[in-house]
Amino acid sequence: MTRELILSELERHFDLVESNQIEMVCFWALSCGLCKQVLEKLSNYRGDSIITVHVPLCESDHDDEQVNHFLDEHHISLPVYFDRDQQFFLQIESIYLPTLVVLDQVTNTATNIYYLDEIEAKMKENLLKAD
Repeated sequence: MTRELILSELERHFDLVESNQIEMVCFWALSCGLCKQVLEKLSNYRGDSIITVHVPLCESDHDDEQVNHFLDEHHISLPVYFDRDQQFFLQIESIYLPTLVVLDQVTNTATNIYYLDEIEAKMKENLLKAD
């Protein structure tokens, strides 16, 4: 998928109005320990360029109270959207969580990153680019 197509689908699925500034989309699940680590690291980065999409993997992931409790407890203030039926997640053609999708405005590309060290490197790179 291209950056433009992903932004269009974000707008359609989640009623986003101003999606053009988004550079990274992090797909995660509450039941995924590695996902929570990535989400906590992402929460250290400020700005409107990162959003997160919660993708339920099991029945307990459908409990919004538990998800919101985790977010509050860990002081995560990034925007979180809920992909309850996994329709948006399926479109990015990933079967892994966490998945960080990096959207490049210059090349209109979208790159899926799955491995923690690559996710951390991309977060640092984008942070340095923003400074």
